[in-house]
Amino acid sequence: MKIEDFRNVDSGNGKPNPLMTNTQWQEYFNIMKLSIRQSPHKRMYTSSSPITINHYASDSQFVYRGETQWYRYKMFINSVLSVIRNGERDYCYYIYQIADLLEYEHDKLQTLWLPEYRCFQVWLATDQ
Repeated sequence: MKIEDFRNVDSGNGKPNPLMTNTQWQEYFNIMKLSIRQSPHKRMYTSSSPITINHYASDSQFVYRGETQWYRYKMFINSVLSVIRNGERDYCYYIYQIADLLEYEHDKLQTLWLPEYRCFQVWLATDQ
């Protein structure tokens, strides 16, 4: 893969260009793996409950108690990890999600770019 082939990655939304083939994606994926290290942790850390954010504006008081987008994202990544560790396949939609999965399953993670659906199928390679 040449550097000009990276133009097939739409950095604006984190997805490959629909014109990118799975073969091109696999080359990109292998390059990604070179820059991502295995985490010593089994999953993304999440607190046991959603976070509470207190925001005070000058004219009113606003208190939000509930799930943040970051909390939901960590739960999504951990859910995908759980599914693929059970031997099943799951789907991701953004390259940064694949990068996060690589941190926890660096050597076993397998991906397939499905341009017609603009998503990735993910699973773990089995030991043979």
